[in-house]
Amino acid sequence: MLRLQKYIQNELNEFILYHKNYTNRIIHVLTGIVYMTCLNILIYKGKFLIVYFIILFLTFPYIIISIISVFILFCTSYILLKYKINPYILLIVFTICCFIVPEISHYLTNEKTIININTSPIKIITNIFYFLPFSIFSITKK
Repeated sequence: MLRLQKYIQNELNEFILYHKNYTNRIIHVLTGIVYMTCLNILIYKGKFLIVYFIILFLTFPYIIISIISVFILFCTSYILLKYKINPYILLIVFTICCFIVPEISHYLTNEKTIININTSPIKIITNIFYFLPFSIFSITKK
C-alpha cells in the first residue's frame, strides 16, 4: 500500500508541474467534476462514490481533498440522476470533458500536457481516476 501511495504522490507532484496556470487549473476542476459525474452515472448508476472515496482514502494523502471531491461528485450526480439525462448525452459530455477540453485548456494557456503518445496505460488510468482530486489540490497551491 505504501508503494501505491508513493506512486500517487509522485503523480500528483508531476501533475502540479504541468499545471501552473490558474485558469488551466480551474478549467481542470470543472471538467473533472463533469466527467467524473458522468462516469459515476454511466458505469455505476451513481453508486461508485463509496468505492471511490475508500480508494481515495487509502491512496490519496490529502483526506480533505478526497472528501471535497466525493461531496461535489455526490451533489452533481444527484442532480443529473434526478433529471434522468440521456446516457448518450452523458457519454458525449464525458468524452469532451475528459479528453478534449483539458487539451484545449493546455493549448490556450501554453502549458504542456502530462499525457502523450508514449504514456503508459497505468499513468493514463491514474490521471483519469485522480484528475479531480489532483485538480482541486492544484488550486490550493500557488
